[in-house]
Formats: sequence, C-alpha cells, structure tokens
Amino acid sequence: MKNIIDKIFNDNDFIKLYISDKYNNQISYYANYSKKAANFYLVVYLSEIESNFLSEQVPDYYDAVKEMESGYDERMDKNLSMLICINSDRFDNNTLSDVVFELEEDPYFFKKYVFEYNRVQLEQLEILFNNIKDSNSTLNSIVNNAKYFLDFKSSNKNTETLLYEICTRLMIKLPFLGLNKQQEDIEDLSQEINKVLNDEQLLELNSNLMDVDVNDVDLIEQLIEIWEGGKNE
Repeated sequence: MKNIIDKIFNDNDFIKLYISDKYNNQISYYANYSKKAANFYLVVYLSEIESNFLSEQVPDYYDAVKEMESGYDERMDKNLSMLICINSDRFDNNTLSDVVFELEEDPYFFKKYVFEYNRVQLEQLEILFNNIKDSNSTLNSIVNNAKYFLDFKSSNKNTETLLYEICTRLMIKLPFLGLNKQQEDIEDLSQEINKVLNDEQLLELNSNLMDVDVNDVDLIEQLIEIWEGGKNE
C-alpha cells in the first residue's frame, strides 16, 4: 500500500519530508506548500491499533512535526491531517466500524482519515497501479465507470465492484483528490440506467422521467435507490 500512497501524493505535488518515529510504525510525511491551499499529511500504516495510539502516539507525532529540523512551515499548525491506513483482515466488521469512528471523531492534533482495506482490495489496487503514469486519471477512470457504479449499487460482488469501492474510498479519504466528472461519463451512466430499466420492463417509468436533469448525479442515485427498493419489495 505504501507505494500506491506514495504515487498519489507525488502526482499531486506533495514532497516527502523526514520526521522522527520512536514507535517503529511505518510512516510517511508529505507537504504541499501551495500558496492557494497548503496541505500536510502524516500517513501511518497499521495492522492493529494499539491502546496508546490516540493518547500517546498521536501527540508524539504532532510534536515530531513541530520539531522538524527542515521543512517546517507555520501553516502546518492549522492544516495537519493524518491518513491512517489499516489492513482490515484482522478485524471483524463491527470492531472495525468502532475503530474507524473512534479515530476519525478524535478532534486533537490532526484531522484524521481512516483508510481501511483488505488483502484482496490491495491486490486489485496493486494491479491497477502497475506502471501507470498518473494516479489521478486512473482513479477517475474507475470511479466514473458507469457499469462499475451500477454493479456496486446492486451489491454485485466481483473484481470491478471491489475496485470501485476501494478507489472511491481513497478519493473520499484524500480530499485533495478531485473527481473529474465529464459529460460523456454522465451520458454513459444514463445509458446504463436505461438498459437496466429495459431489462426490468420499466421503460414506461423511464419515459415519465425524461425531464430529469442527467447532470444531477445525486438525483440519479436517489432514483436508483427507489428502483432497488421497489425491486426488493
């Protein structure tokens, strides 16, 4: 996972800086000194959450940033984020949800984002990122894929939905990543919806919805949820 995260930060104009780590965790610290939107991220890779992580480790990491020998910027004080990458294979779903909630709701020192992934998802990401030129366009190509989106919404379990889920989660947990929604992608989504409606003999309903703005992706998602609810009744 570290190589993938390195690639993403590098492609978004971050530079890697050294900070000390007395806990022997695998960490990376990235800085983007842009005048428009400075961003600073400490990335921590974990397979388990130790009991002292929030009470001792996080404050110590904050002090390590403040005491950097080179690269420190006063804007770090108000723009510090922590990406906590957790291999979720050792967690059950309920425990993992509790861990994510506790970490992300903790208000001290860093704005925290928890990016959880399992072995299968990591394997798919590694295949996707193999020899790519630009991580931004690669992630967008997955998240904007209409077929992947509908398979995911339908809870289909396949390689594409696993990839869609993990790429979407990455873009959510790293807010500087932008979703480049293009018109052709929206039109593809509309065509996919029409195909599903046709398969379910719902074209009459579709004809009554022709006035819907196809650019309103949120509304389209709501319509799909309504359709799925009716299908399951």
